[in-house]
Amino acid sequence: MDKRRQIVIVGASGNIGAALFVEAVVRGRTPIGTYHRNPKPGLVEFDLIGNRLHDVAPDLDSHHTVIILAAAIDPDWVFANADEAHAINVEYTQRCIDDAHRAGAQVLFM
Repeated sequence: MDKRRQIVIVGASGNIGAALFVEAVVRGRTPIGTYHRNPKPGLVEFDLIGNRLHDVAPDLDSHHTVIILAAAIDPDWVFANADEAHAINVEYTQRCIDDAHRAGAQVLFM
């Protein structure tokens, strides 16, 4: 990845996101990492439903790469809350991707 690119990790409090965040810091980058339910040092609060990508990355542009790792993944919760899970995992994730694309940022969705 181009070292001039700013990295935004949506879901940096999870296992993969936390590892990416730490690796970026170790490599001398200054990533923007987000959390929703699991605050960790250096991360900013972000809710796919209530926030927009520009809330955590106000200067979002073509020099950014947005890595999206946030999702509702607990199978019991997803089954019990199918409509809300769909909204989070599909509709609001797509809105986040659209915000990044409109700003010219690259997107990596996992």
